[in-house]
Amino acid sequence: MLHRRVFVGAFALVLAILGTWAGAHFIRPLPEARWTSADLPALPPDAENVFGLLGASTRTPDLDALVVDEYAEVARVLREGRAREPELVDALAPSTELRAAIRQRPRYVESSGMLGRSRVMEGIATWKTRALAVLLALVEEESVLAGEEVASMWTQAVDYSNHCQSMVSCMAGQRLLHITLGAAELLAHAAPREASWVARLLESSTEDRTAITHGIIAEYVYGRMALETHDAPLFDRAQTDRMLANHFESAIAFALDPTQPRPRPRFREHPLWWTYNPTGKTFASGFTIQHFADAIERYGREADAITTRRDALLESIRASNGSAGSATDGAAVQLAGEDAGAMATLHAPQPLGGSERQ
Repeated sequence: MLHRRVFVGAFALVLAILGTWAGAHFIRPLPEARWTSADLPALPPDAENVFGLLGASTRTPDLDALVVDEYAEVARVLREGRAREPELVDALAPSTELRAAIRQRPRYVESSGMLGRSRVMEGIATWKTRALAVLLALVEEESVLAGEEVASMWTQAVDYSNHCQSMVSCMAGQRLLHITLGAAELLAHAAPREASWVARLLESSTEDRTAITHGIIAEYVYGRMALETHDAPLFDRAQTDRMLANHFESAIAFALDPTQPRPRPRFREHPLWWTYNPTGKTFASGFTIQHFADAIERYGREADAITTRRDALLESIRASNGSAGSATDGAAVQLAGEDAGAMATLHAPQPLGGSERQ
């Protein structure tokens, strides 16, 4: 009889433990979200946002070699642009109206993120097309149009980069800045009068290195939305949310201060991780970037590269304008026979310290 009572008591205890264990997965309510969409940069009105104009890709892959990736390519690209002028004209004709419409919109923010169809690739392709348009304008000696295009590209690319809505768009923003700097290098090389006023824009509008925190927060917001609707057995949503929030918080700390511990998702590293909330830990692992620290460090390196490239361009513009201040009025570029990285001979550009272009 005693053995039977012990057995019944033990069995009841096991059931109580199992009931508590199972109930904990379902009973605990979700806590208030650590971040919400209100913590992301506000979206501009649709009528001001370039994003709404990006539909089908404007990519011209056969001409990608004419998009400047580094300054050493500038002279070569200008030479090839002259040689391939008819090809450039034909390739860019279909996007003429689109490019004109884009220049009229002051803002560019990726509006959809993970919540809709992202247009990151369309944006990059469009920026390449705009860089080719700058090249064609310079070839056709339309330097004013080239300067206006570069100024628009830079302002919008900085806006996009500083208001990125996901990790992907943060990285894409840096690509837009590089493409724009390549176009600006072409402008400085071939049309220093226009480059002198564009330089002031490059100085006054710069990338916000902390913008990557927007992308990190956005990843949590998207994960939280999925968490609220995900339905599965043995799923403790409260614990899962806490794991996600703590992970993204450590990622933000690392992004702002690289001396902080590197963020690393460790949801399933413990040998007994599966004993409680296995669904939640699997969910959290799938909604975090395993190499978050690597992505953040890569973003920092690219930010340094953009700053270095921009500063070198500004210094080149200042030197060119300063050294040619007493030359005959007008501008000419001698391209034939130059080494790829050599500066062209520039005559009498407008001094950098002169009046702002109207």
